[in-house]
Amino acid sequence: AQTAGVLTGVYFFSQAVNTEEAVEEANFVLEQLDGAKLEYPVVFDHEPVAELEGRANTMSGAQITECAEAFIAVI
Repeated sequence: AQTAGVLTGVYFFSQAVNTEEAVEEANFVLEQLDGAKLEYPVVFDHEPVAELEGRANTMSGAQITECAEAFIAVI
């Protein structure tokens, strides 16, 4: 995309259920980026999985915030 002049960023849909998993997810994102420079940020999205029994569907807002903070700290 970048070689075609498209500005890039990353969207990551998280299903982390604790901060340890959120850190693992962030490290995975960084590994996939392999040092690539982005024009837009890495976006962390954590939400219930509709019509499925998503493993993170019952998390509280406080738990999701903890995961987001852990993810962002690594990114």
